[in-house]
Amino acid sequence: MLHLPRLTHLAWGVLLGVVFARRGIRKKSLSPSGGAAALVVAVLTFSGGPRFGLTLIAFYQSSSWLTRLGAARKIRLDENNTHGGERNAAQVLSCSAVAAALAVASRLFCGDDGARGDLAFAYVGFVATCAGDTWASEVGSLATGDPVLVTAPWRAVPPCTNGGLTLLGTAASAAGGLFIGGVHGILGLVFAPGGEHEIVVLALLGLATGLLGSLLDSLLGATCQITRYDPDERRVVKTKGIVVCGRDLLSNHAVNFISATATTALSPFLATKIAAGLGR
Repeated sequence: MLHLPRLTHLAWGVLLGVVFARRGIRKKSLSPSGGAAALVVAVLTFSGGPRFGLTLIAFYQSSSWLTRLGAARKIRLDENNTHGGERNAAQVLSCSAVAAALAVASRLFCGDDGARGDLAFAYVGFVATCAGDTWASEVGSLATGDPVLVTAPWRAVPPCTNGGLTLLGTAASAAGGLFIGGVHGILGLVFAPGGEHEIVVLALLGLATGLLGSLLDSLLGATCQITRYDPDERRVVKTKGIVVCGRDLLSNHAVNFISATATTALSPFLATKIAAGLGR
């Protein structure tokens, strides 16, 4: 098995962080502040080992592709959607600060990039939740039918409404979580002794947390974020228009952070139950 020394971990973090930050800024998937935050996160995450860093890169790369998918339609439907899907520092950190902290904790307390029990499960749970929510938002907004409100599923709401659910978006949240769990598990074959025994558990954990985190995000969005709709412009707007649902209590970044952190806390328990169900 391949075991990279710590200085090599940091070097890879700096190198890949610079490459992805510069490319993200150039392609306008990251703002300058988002690029700087991504570089710091890359260094911290790779300090825990390449398995952690590459999993996070898989999340960001897939999310960037999906953000650009149907960008013109998304801008037309939602005033909050910026041109090019640029992510600023707050957006980057809300989907990576906890992941970076878990990676650093793994290095400090567990050493090599192997099976790490609760820390590894928590890491996968956090990133899978972020991926599930991002994939659901980016893919779900392209659904042809109107979404339904998670707190009142008999009620149709405009596309891009906080707390709106579609079958396409729900399937995307499961796929995003499964993707992250599967990537982290497969990377275990390269970097972690005995990692092949984790693949199914991590994939199912990713699927479960991707769905659960996306649902929690939707519940918070429907109740703690305000959504306004302008029937003349036929899109979700920032300040004017009628109130569709919610109250102005939390920002989108706060909702993402709360839902991902809550799911992270549950991940070790969920992983234990999944492993027990599989007889492992």
